[in-house]
Amino acid sequence: MAFSVFCLFGAVFGALAEVPVTLRVGMAREVTSSDGVYVAGSFQGWEANATRLLDLEGKGVYQVTLNLSAGFHEFKFINSNTWENAEEVPFGCSEQQSGHFNRYISIPEGVSSMEYHSCFSACEPCDGIPPCKLFTCPSWMLHRPEALELIASSAEECCVDGSADLMDVVVQSAGFSDGNEVSFWLNGKQLHSTSARGLTIVVLAVDGEVVGAPKTFDTNQDSTEVEIFLRSLASNTTVLVGVSDEASSGLTDGGRALIQACGGQQIGSLRFRDSYALIGVKDGSAYAEAYVPRGEGKAVAVRALPRVELPMQQHELCDALAPVPPTRGKLHSTGNLEMYADSGKCRYATFEPESIDGCLGGSWVVVMGTSNAQLMANSLLFILAQEDAIPYIDFGSYNFLDFILEDGQVSYFNAVNYSVQTCSQNTTGLNDQEQRCKEIYASELAKAPHPTSRKVRVTMAITFFWERARSIIDIVEADVAWKEAKVGYVAQVVAWYLVCQNIKFYLCPRKELKSDTEDETFAKFKSEMETVLDHMETTCTPSGRAGRGFGCVVATNSFTETTGPLLSAFTRFNQQVMASMAPRATPKFRALDVFEVGASMPRETIAGHGSQVVHLWVWTMIFGGWCPAEYHADSWMVSFQGVLCWAGNAEPSLCPRISYGNDWHCINSIPCVMEPVEAMVTTPTPDKVLVTFKVGMQDQTLSPAGVHVAGSFQDWDPAATELLDSDQDGVHEVTLALPPGFYEFKFINGDSWDDVEHVPLECQEAGSGHSNRFLSVSSGSLGTTVHVCFAGCAPCTLTPQTSTMQPSTATATSRIHATTVTLTATGVSTTSTQILPEHHFVPVDGGVGRACRGSSTTDNRPEHYSVYSDANLSDCKARCESTRGCVGVEYSTDRCEVWIPSGGIQASINLAGFVCLGYVMRTMTTTATTTSLVFVEAFEEVDGGTGRACRGSNAGDNLASYYTVVPTPSLIACQEECLALDLICVGLEYSLGRCELWTRSEGIDTSIPLVGFTCLRRRQVQAATPSRRLAHVAFLARTTLEA
Repeated sequence: MAFSVFCLFGAVFGALAEVPVTLRVGMAREVTSSDGVYVAGSFQGWEANATRLLDLEGKGVYQVTLNLSAGFHEFKFINSNTWENAEEVPFGCSEQQSGHFNRYISIPEGVSSMEYHSCFSACEPCDGIPPCKLFTCPSWMLHRPEALELIASSAEECCVDGSADLMDVVVQSAGFSDGNEVSFWLNGKQLHSTSARGLTIVVLAVDGEVVGAPKTFDTNQDSTEVEIFLRSLASNTTVLVGVSDEASSGLTDGGRALIQACGGQQIGSLRFRDSYALIGVKDGSAYAEAYVPRGEGKAVAVRALPRVELPMQQHELCDALAPVPPTRGKLHSTGNLEMYADSGKCRYATFEPESIDGCLGGSWVVVMGTSNAQLMANSLLFILAQEDAIPYIDFGSYNFLDFILEDGQVSYFNAVNYSVQTCSQNTTGLNDQEQRCKEIYASELAKAPHPTSRKVRVTMAITFFWERARSIIDIVEADVAWKEAKVGYVAQVVAWYLVCQNIKFYLCPRKELKSDTEDETFAKFKSEMETVLDHMETTCTPSGRAGRGFGCVVATNSFTETTGPLLSAFTRFNQQVMASMAPRATPKFRALDVFEVGASMPRETIAGHGSQVVHLWVWTMIFGGWCPAEYHADSWMVSFQGVLCWAGNAEPSLCPRISYGNDWHCINSIPCVMEPVEAMVTTPTPDKVLVTFKVGMQDQTLSPAGVHVAGSFQDWDPAATELLDSDQDGVHEVTLALPPGFYEFKFINGDSWDDVEHVPLECQEAGSGHSNRFLSVSSGSLGTTVHVCFAGCAPCTLTPQTSTMQPSTATATSRIHATTVTLTATGVSTTSTQILPEHHFVPVDGGVGRACRGSSTTDNRPEHYSVYSDANLSDCKARCESTRGCVGVEYSTDRCEVWIPSGGIQASINLAGFVCLGYVMRTMTTTATTTSLVFVEAFEEVDGGTGRACRGSNAGDNLASYYTVVPTPSLIACQEECLALDLICVGLEYSLGRCELWTRSEGIDTSIPLVGFTCLRRRQVQAATPSRRLAHVAFLARTTLEA
C-alpha cells in the first residue's frame, strides 16, 4: 500500500474542505471482470456499482480521483459491480472495528491531495509483490513447493503448515548487479548474510544447527581454500552455498567439480557476477539449486529438509543475572529449552514449585502490561496456589488485581473494575485524571493485610501505556504497610500502541493514536517509555526500593504469529525497547526479550498469546535473577504436567472458562506444573499417520459407482479409493495410513474425473491451478480427520425435524452415559427438535483429573482399551473417531487410551494429570419452555447467580475451609451433591467440571463477578423440606436441557 501526501502552503481551507484523493488498484493477479473495476466505501454510501475505476495507462492499474473530506474513510475494491466480487483485504492493511476488514485512509487537515495504491487483495502495489520464493514464511510453516513462482504476499498463498520433522531452508543469492548479497534462512529466521565477494558456505546439521561459522571464499581470485574446505567435509553433510558480488573468475574446474559433487549441476554455468544458490549434500544430490545470469535478478533455492531431533545435552547455566539474559533458543519436543549465548549453549536453572514459594516469601511482585502480562500473572498464581487459583484467573475483566498467597492458597483478593472511568487510560500526561486514578488504586492497595515472611503478594495492573506504569510504581513506592517487603517489578508495555495505531481496534482508549502514522506513534512510544525508564532507574538501582529486593524486568512484546506490516511494526517497537534499555540495563534492571523466547517455540502461541509452557519458561528466566542458587533444583530437565500446558491441547470441554470460547483463554485456564525431573520418558512416533477422510453427501444424488477420493497420496486415481457410509448417516468415510507430508486431493461422486467436486476458493490450495483440497500431516500426530460437505468447506448442515405438542403433560428425556433425567411439566406448550444422530465427546465426571474405568471404579481391564503415544488430546480424540466401536478416551501427557468396551465408560477415578472423555451419540436435543410449574425451589441465585463466584462476608473472603471441591459433569449434578449433604451444604459454586460445596456456617453472603461461574445459595424452606428429586425437578424447570 503506497501513500502520497502533498501539503498546502498559503491557502487555508475550512474544516470541511475537500481534498482530491486518487485511489489506484493493480489487477495484475486477477482476471479483470468485463463489468469493470469499482470501489465502494463510506464516502459514497457503500454502493458497489456507483464508482468505477479506469485503466488510463493500459498497464493494469485502475484509478479514480475523488474529492473527500478530511477524516477517516473505509472502502474496498471490487472486481465487478456486485459485492460478491469484493476483495479480501489482508489483516495488515485493514481496519478491525467494523468487523468487515475494510481498507482505510486517514486524510489529515491541510493537505492538497493524496494517493492510495495497492494490488487487489494485497497491501502493496502489484509490482512490489515478489514471488513466493522470496516470501518469508512464519517459523511454523514451510514454503509451498508448487507456489514458489506465484506472485503473492500472504502466508496463506505461499506457505503451508509445517511439522517438527521438517525444516524450511532458503538460500538467496544476488550478484553485484542484482543486489550484491547472499543470505541463508532457516524456518523464517536469517542464519547469515553477507555482501563479501565470492562463495559463502553454511554447513547445516541434521537438527538444523549451523556447524561452525559460515565461511566466505573469494573465488574471484582463487578457489584453493574452498576446495580444501569442501574436501574436509564428511559424506552426507548438508551444505548451503551462495554467491554475492562475483565468484566465478578464480573458480577452477576442480572447485566446480567439488560443488558438483554436492549436487550443484548448474555451477558450470556460473559466469562473471551471476547469481547462484545451492542446497546440497556432499557426495549426494541437491535438494534445490538456482542459477540466474547477471542482470536478471536473484537466484533462490528453497526446500523443506528432513529434520532429526538429537538427544538433549546438559549445558552450563545461563547467566540469568546478566543485564540482558539470553533469550534465543530452541525448544525440544519434551519441553526443555536450550539457549544460545555469546559463549555457547546454556540452560536456565530450574525450580521446584515449593522452592519458588520459599524464594518469594515476604515479597511483593508487581506485573504491568496487558493480555500477555495478565497471563504471566495468572501463571504465577498457578505456580503458588495451583488449583486454588482457578477461580481468580482473569482475562481482562479488571483494571487492577491484588492477591496475597500463603501456604498454597489465595488468602486475600481485591480488584478494581473497568467501570471506574477515572482509570480508563484515555489521556496522556500526568494530569488530574491520572492523579485521581492513583488515589483510587492507593486506597485499594491499603486494604491488604500486613505482610509476613510466608505471604507472597501479587499485583497485576492493566497497563496499556507507559504513563500508567509510572503511576503504579509511584503507588507501590509510597505504600507504608509493605515498605519492608522485597519488591520485584515486571513491565511489558508495547502492544496497545500498535493495537491502536496499526490495528485501530475499536476499544483503543487513546483515540488520537488511531489517526497517527506509525512514525508518529513510534515517537510517542519512545518518548513515553524513556521518561518512565528514567524514573524507574531510581528504584531499580541496588540502593532503591526494588533494587534492595528483586529489582526490575522490562520486557518486549510477546511473540506473535502475524506477518507483514504488523510484524514489522512489532519488531520495530521491540527493538526500541531493547535499545532504550541497553544503556540502563544492570543485574537489578534487566531487559528481557520475551518476543525472542516465544520465537524459540512458535507453535506455543495462539493469536499472539502464549501457552503456559511459554509463560513458565519466562518466569524461570526471571526467577533465575531473583532466587539464589540454594533454591535451584538438582535436576536440569523439566516435564510439564497438566492437560492444558501446550497450545496444541486447546480443548473446550476441558476448560473451566468455557464461556469465553477462546483457545488462548482455554490453555491458560487450569494449572500446568513445570516439574524438574531426572530423566525424560519418551515413546517412538510412528512412520505413518492415520488420516480419516469424511465427506457429507446429503445434498447430492449418489452415483451408482460410489464415492471416492483421489489425491497425491494415491497417484490421483479416481476409482482406487472408495469411501463407505456404513452407518447410513449420509457421511462417507475412509481411513488411510499416510506418511508425514503435504497432500492434495478431491472427492468424487463416482469413479471418474467427470464427477469430481468443485472445491470452493476459500479451502483450495494455491499454486497448482487445479483447485485441490490440501492437507498437512505431521509426524507428531497419530490421527487426523478431514470432514467436509461435498463441494464445501465445512460439514453438511443437518436439517432439523420439528414437531409441536399441544398443551399437555410433556416429558423431555436426555440420555448421556446411561443416566436418564426426566422433567415432567403440567399445562405447558413444549417444542421438541430432534437432530440426526451424531457422536460427540463429553466429560466423564467432570473430565479433568479423572481416569476412565469400565463398569466400576476398579474395572480397568486391559482389553477395554488400546494404548497409543499421541502428542496431544486432539490427536487422541481423532484416533477414537477413526476407531470402530470407540466409546471414549483417557489422556495423559503423551499417552492415549482408546476405550472400546461394549458397555461404555460407566465410571472413573480421581487421578491428577488425566482426562476422561466419553464418545457418545447425541440422539435428541430438547428445549422445554415452561410457563407455569408447581414446585418448591431449593436454591436461589446469589447476585444474579450466572457469572458470579461465591464469597463469604466480603469479596476477598474465600478461605478453602469454607467449601469442598468435587468433580461433577454439570451444574445439575453439583446441585444434587449439595442436596445430598442435607442441611450441611449452604450453597454451591460451579464452573465446568468443578463443583464447590459450601459449608460455611454463616452461609454465602456475597459474590464477585467471574465469567463462566455460577453461585447459588441454598434456600431455607419454612414448610416441608422438599425431597431431593423435587428440588432437582424445580431446578431443571429453570434450565434448558440439552444432551
